[in-house]
Amino acid sequence: MNPEASGLADFLLSFYSLNYLLNHATNLVQQRCPQLKKKKNNMNENI
Repeated sequence: MNPEASGLADFLLSFYSLNYLLNHATNLVQQRCPQLKKKKNNMNENI
């Protein structure tokens, strides 16, 4: 693989890892604070 493709793969991997961790953290917070669930659904509709 050429260096650009390798850098892109690393970037995507780190991006997805961060996204996974953020989703996991959000789920943990929602379990403790159910009122946040409604807010997250509104955010998903805006994307």
